[in-house]
Amino acid sequence: MKRNHLSLILWIVICLLFGLSSLAQAHMLSLVTTSNGVTAKSVFCKGDSLYLNIIVDDATGIAGCAFTLTYPANALLAPQISSEGLPVNSNDITSFFGFTFLNSGTTYQTHRENVTVYGDVGKIYFSGASINTTTGGAKSLTGSIVLFTVKFAVKSDAPLRSSYAFSLSPTTLNNTQAGYSASGEPVPVLVGALDKNNANWSTLTAAYPVLLQTMNAVTKTFEVASQIKGTVTYGGCQKGILKVGVYNNADLASSHLVKEVNITWARTTATWGDTIKDFFIGNVQSGQYYLGAYIDANGNNQRDTEEANCKQTAIVTVVSGADSTGNAIALSDPLYSNGEPLYYYNWKQSNPAWVNIGAMSADADGDGYSNIQEYLNRENGLNGFSPILPDVALYFPHIATSIPWQTEIAIINTSSDQTVTGTLRALSNEGQLIETKDIT
Repeated sequence: MKRNHLSLILWIVICLLFGLSSLAQAHMLSLVTTSNGVTAKSVFCKGDSLYLNIIVDDATGIAGCAFTLTYPANALLAPQISSEGLPVNSNDITSFFGFTFLNSGTTYQTHRENVTVYGDVGKIYFSGASINTTTGGAKSLTGSIVLFTVKFAVKSDAPLRSSYAFSLSPTTLNNTQAGYSASGEPVPVLVGALDKNNANWSTLTAAYPVLLQTMNAVTKTFEVASQIKGTVTYGGCQKGILKVGVYNNADLASSHLVKEVNITWARTTATWGDTIKDFFIGNVQSGQYYLGAYIDANGNNQRDTEEANCKQTAIVTVVSGADSTGNAIALSDPLYSNGEPLYYYNWKQSNPAWVNIGAMSADADGDGYSNIQEYLNRENGLNGFSPILPDVALYFPHIATSIPWQTEIAIINTSSDQTVTGTLRALSNEGQLIETKDIT
């Protein structure tokens, strides 16, 4: 057997090493639940992704592993495993150990995962191996590393429970034809690999020292918590970040905010854009709450007077072990005293030339697009709508007319598809018309 085939056969050797004594160096395994493989998280909701990290405290000398992960199958959906023992979606299980080994142009498998489910109990059997292909020994790593990251999906019908548990334990084999007891015998958890310069390199049993023969079960708990679900509707044209919050007081003050979710609320010029969105607020403890929502149109993370909003006065009750569903929030635009949306009124007031352009549905410049469409165009920067430019009188009060001084007035049209028209009028010091010139 050639040494460069070590990764190919090491996971088999793990099973053959049962009974050999462990080295003195201790290795410990641990489990961490995360939201993305990096950020620790212990409370999840239905539909969430749960990434479980299997960690070893010291990677020194490790070349192979074998262990069994037990998980609650009534709450979690495990990755799909192919007939070859590999995850169907490669992102569902990632590992420090390479999943394949390339030798002389041929790809060999170095992993074997398997998933079984019996009632509410699921098990994933892990085995993997990896070596330094130059030295033939273990990779030169030290310190804590993640051996495996496994992506689970919290089931949509998962029972809400404060304490589910993962358990990691040695893998037990009971294949009597392979020499194991019918009652089952655990195989080594971690094994190493000596490099080619070691005197024991050519001795099969010595070349793969057992680093961790067995261990007590390692556990990690997590919670599947209640959540508040519902919909938000809005028929106006404000856009931004929709903020839906759970409050413990009817005044919906920021100091009483319990939890909040952010949802992008889009809008286009062709239509009002989004009109309804689902929301989910998870990890809510049992109790009575109030719901509130607004579109943060200016991005300052606070509810402003002109922003579309809704304050729910009805009490939302969350009961342990159940979700609160069917909550409906309808946003509306705050109105000015003339009945116009406050944001539209304020926009008109921002330029003296726009104050009298009329209602949202009016077409102040007669280009076929309503005032509100012009507003949308200004915010979105899209082509197709002309800006609102009602007739505006420009005054130049100081004109030099005494030789050798003169005044030049230039009007520059920056539009590629619009024309500028008007009339220049020269007035005397007394305000009397002296001369006119048309601009075409």
